[in-house]
Amino acid sequence: MLIAGDEVRHYPTARAQLDANGGRAGEWELVHALGDALIIAGSTPRNVCHAALAWIANPARETGRLSRFRFTDRFTMWDNTMNQMYRFSQGFDRAAHIRELARLGLTGLESTATPDAGGWHVRNRRFPQDPYPCI
Repeated sequence: MLIAGDEVRHYPTARAQLDANGGRAGEWELVHALGDALIIAGSTPRNVCHAALAWIANPARETGRLSRFRFTDRFTMWDNTMNQMYRFSQGFDRAAHIRELARLGLTGLESTATPDAGGWHVRNRRFPQDPYPCI
């Protein structure tokens, strides 16, 4: 069962595990065995998806896991579609890409038009719209 947010209250053993470890406040993920079933729950749909993917990757490690997150920001440290030579990509819908990052739960992203250090891309892939001088 995939359960988001406060709906976990309908599953007493999963709720008890969560309540015994700080309650339902904040951001959390829970993978809880219930007989022959599995409850994969999280404070948000993003947390449910993260817990489900982690369980698919390693069921033995993830079953019984409760995780709490103390941070509030998820920032992409490097996103090629927002940087480097991709800044001139034709047909790339930057607004849709940013919406998808938000849907996935990211709270920030890096966007820059700075070429690679040393200007390798600028020297070797120069075109008229490029605002950077050849190095």
